[in-house]
Amino acid sequence: MRNLPRLSGNTIEAVIAWVKGVQGERLGDVAEVNQLVKQAGFFRQLQSFITSVGNIGGGEDDLISYTLAPATFTASGQYYELEGVITTAANANNKRLRVKFGATTIYDSGAVASNNETIAFKFRVVRTGTSTQISTLTITSASTLIPTRAVYTATTENEQAAIVFKCTGEATADNDIVQRMLTVKWFDSLI
Repeated sequence: MRNLPRLSGNTIEAVIAWVKGVQGERLGDVAEVNQLVKQAGFFRQLQSFITSVGNIGGGEDDLISYTLAPATFTASGQYYELEGVITTAANANNKRLRVKFGATTIYDSGAVASNNETIAFKFRVVRTGTSTQISTLTITSASTLIPTRAVYTATTENEQAAIVFKCTGEATADNDIVQRMLTVKWFDSLI
């Protein structure tokens, strides 16, 4: 950060010159902070959902969702990172987990009889250009029915409109599949 200039003189012109000097130094400080933020890989925690949401009976139900505001991606390299935890009930009912980004289904477990399991996931979507993104989804689980895996997907969601990220659960009985939490972070571009 810079030192403030000294006021020299007591005329209005001297005060105006001093104010302009201070403004110039402050603009230099802002530029310096912006550069440091860019080098540090600035991110913001946008949301933490900690209220569990489960499926209701048969059919596909939304679990926890997050809506990316329109025009959020303004530069290539910016990305969102979403992490969550899902559990399955201790029964032999079939359960189906889907992870969706806008109109794209990133992951679909299919109907599996996952019994008393915990599934963690990390989803990252990166802007690569106007309305083009790449995404990765990593699922971590001890289950053989919903095994640990990584998924790569290219998407073409319209960034000028709201984009919904969500997990859905489809099962037989209430709370056969429950999303326990979701955190959302936004990272600025280093480009």
